[in-house]
Amino acid sequence: MWGYTMKTAGKYFISLLMLSGLALTANAQSGDSDFMSRMHKAMMAPGRPADEKALDAKRKPEEVLAFFGVKPGMKVIDISAATGYYSELLAAAVGPTGTVYAQNSKRMMMNKDAMQALNDRVARVSNIKTTEAPENDLGMNGQLDFALISLHLHDVYNFGGKDAALGLLRGAYAALKPGGTLGLIDHVGNDGADNKALHRIPMDTAEDLLKEAGFKIEKTSNVLHHAEDDHTMESHSDKIRRMTDRMVILAMKP
Repeated sequence: MWGYTMKTAGKYFISLLMLSGLALTANAQSGDSDFMSRMHKAMMAPGRPADEKALDAKRKPEEVLAFFGVKPGMKVIDISAATGYYSELLAAAVGPTGTVYAQNSKRMMMNKDAMQALNDRVARVSNIKTTEAPENDLGMNGQLDFALISLHLHDVYNFGGKDAALGLLRGAYAALKPGGTLGLIDHVGNDGADNKALHRIPMDTAEDLLKEAGFKIEKTSNVLHHAEDDHTMESHSDKIRRMTDRMVILAMKP
């Protein structure tokens, strides 16, 4: 009986922790009491692809965007948006008075399937606009409140080099208002590893790049931490795909 009681109590305690986490997530929006309802409505939208809905439990977009402090009325950009997974959820976070720019390079724009998926999304969600301005010159100088770079910096740095990575980050910096913020999500790599082959980037490298581009690191989160990922497997490997350990960094333009 004692063992059963302890087991039951343990489950109850875990449930309380999970509920507390959801409450903290909602409270992180500084009084935006509708944030979670908007997010959940968008995540369950009938027209949203089923494979994206299946990803939500692992990507935890409502917790990530709450951590980043995305609020109603903001003008934001999803850099290298691809099909627009985050663009749609950002649109819910900023609400009908906000605007989301889904940016893609000309190379990505040549991917007909990806662009069809993005266009279908834009047709469903009225406050998403597309742009193919280059990521190092977004043409929105000082206009934006928030920029998101998700799972993209590692490729720019590994295949384009440091200057290309700084170009990406400085492009976001120029587009932001003073006090505007950048949210960075990426696969964590180990220092000294072949991160080009692994499609990863060490967290200290990412933070150094952000600082060199002019940003101030505000805070980091473990919301996408996965302890089973030791950073030695290629991030697209079937063994770790979509369960990589990911850095979540919020940086500010002073």
